Amino acid sequence: MVLWQPVLDPHGAFLASTVPALVLHGDADEHAPYEVARDAALARNHTSWCSISSAGHGFRGAAAEVLDRTVDRLVAYCGER
Repeated sequence: MVLWQPVLDPHGAFLASTVPALVLHGDADEHAPYEVARDAALARNHTSWCSISSAGHGFRGAAAEVLDRTVDRLVAYCGER
């Protein structure tokens, strides 16, 4: 019988993964630390980092320019693969 559930470790799972990744993160994120996301992205092979200026968590309140830049970066990333 299992009496406890293992603690989820998304940061560790991300670092251990070998799947190519594109990490987009707003520098005004009020919930997820910007530096943690940046450092994790830069620590992995096959990972591209993209900072979104003035964007909060989930890019809420982000201007159309932020959305356009995000889509452009995603299209470029997919083209590199």
